[in-house]
Amino acid sequence: MPNPDRPLGTRGVGEIAIVPPMAAVASAIYHAVGVRMTELPLSPPRVLKAMLVKCGATDSQAAAAD
Repeated sequence: MPNPDRPLGTRGVGEIAIVPPMAAVASAIYHAVGVRMTELPLSPPRVLKAMLVKCGATDSQAAAAD
């Protein structure tokens, strides 16, 4: 049955949510470098900052990662 709200009458099917892929990426980061990322975005500077904090870097060193 065509969708009357779409120009071509198409209907979306099979769209996945963004949560499962992000959880998989966060898990991969944890297994690769040993830091648990719990907030998005999972950007390289944020991962580096989390690694520095875990290793006991000073606040200024961790802030420099941003």
